[in-house]
Amino acid sequence: MDVDPNHFATADDGAIYPQPWMQLRRVGVARVAAKSGNYGVSGGQNKNDLLQTVQVNWENDSPIPAQVWGRVTRGGSKVTLQATSRGGIVHQHGYATEAGPIKLTDASMLAVGLNIGRGGILQTGTAFGITEVRQPRCTTYLCPDKTGLVTLQPGDTFYSRVDVRFVTSIWEGTDPDGGAAGSESTYSAGELILELFALPLIPAPS
Repeated sequence: MDVDPNHFATADDGAIYPQPWMQLRRVGVARVAAKSGNYGVSGGQNKNDLLQTVQVNWENDSPIPAQVWGRVTRGGSKVTLQATSRGGIVHQHGYATEAGPIKLTDASMLAVGLNIGRGGILQTGTAFGITEVRQPRCTTYLCPDKTGLVTLQPGDTFYSRVDVRFVTSIWEGTDPDGGAAGSESTYSAGELILELFALPLIPAPS
C-alpha cells in the first residue's frame, strides 16, 4: 500500500503509523525563576523596571504547514505599596514570523493603589497606609488580544517573547507622617513559563 510520507511512515513489519508532526505537540518551552524586590518607601520617581524576560523561537521542521499557538504560565505574584503609590506587575506579550524586534503589548496587570489623603497640620505629608494584592498561579494564551492560530509554512520560524515589568503611574516621594516604620513597597513576580504548540494543517480534500 502506498502512503503519503508527509503524513505517514511504514515500519519494517509493514505497520503504518502517523509521522510525529501529525498531532498536537509542544515544540518549545523556556522558563525563568521568580523574582522579588523592594523599593525605599520614600524618594525616587515612577518605575518602569524589567523584572523577567523569556523568548522561544520555533522553526517548522516538518514538510507540511503547521499552525502555532503559545501559552504563558506565571507563578503566584504579589504587590505591596504604601499610600499613595499606584502601580504593579505588567505582563507584555508579542510574537512575529520574521526575524527582528518583536512588538510587545500589555497582556495583563496585577496592580494596587491606595489614596487615604494627606496628613499633618499643613497636609503636606503622606498618611500611613499599606495596600496589597495577590494572584495565584495562572495560565493564559500568548497574546490574548489576538485571535486565531498562526500558520507557518515548512522552514518558516515563529518568534515569541514575554516581558514582565514593574510599572507605576504614581510614586509617593515622602515618608508617611510619623515615620516610615512598618511601611513597605515590594513586589514578588512568580516563575514565568512560555510554551509553544503546533498542529498540522491538513488541506481539505479536493
